[in-house]
Amino acid sequence: MEYHEDDCKNNKDEKSRCKDKSIYSDCIKYPWWDDEPTGIPGPPGPPGPMGPMGPMGPMGPQGATGATGPQGATGATGSQGETGATGSQGATGVTGPQGVTGPQGVTGEQGPTGPTGPQGVTGPQGATGPQGPTGPTGPQGATGPQGATGEQGPTGPTGPTGEMPTLAIGTVTTGTTASATITGADGQYVLNLVIPQP
Repeated sequence: MEYHEDDCKNNKDEKSRCKDKSIYSDCIKYPWWDDEPTGIPGPPGPPGPMGPMGPMGPMGPQGATGATGPQGATGATGSQGETGATGSQGATGVTGPQGVTGPQGVTGEQGPTGPTGPQGVTGPQGATGPQGPTGPTGPQGATGPQGATGEQGPTGPTGPTGEMPTLAIGTVTTGTTASATITGADGQYVLNLVIPQP
């Protein structure tokens, strides 16, 4: 049950029921609050159990980075150890026989021809020399006489008589234009006709 300031002020009997003066500090200012004698305070009671831990508050801002401390002095270099004694050299082994000479490798392909270098600059043309004098025109030679007409040669022998060619009638067709064609060879010929329609 809660007790308020009005409970203590209006009803003095309620004073005995106000156990916690820290809560009812307003009641202490009334004259009747401490009119009863008080005994010797008793020993303090044992501490109560620890209440549950409250929620963690938000993280505060990060503090400024402290100044870099001075670099420590370099330690002294330790002394170098003694060099051990050099061991004796072992005996030289026997030289082995020389191996057989291997076959000659295949000749590699010829590399590509390098690019043609740039053509040198053409030198300046020399000055044209003076033209020499024109020589005199020689005399025209005389026309020679015409030679005599030679004798006519003898008549050659008569060649053999050729075979009589034969001409056969081939195809005869009608068309818009009249035409005739001859085919064949070696004296054997065929006459093909196209007769126009009337």
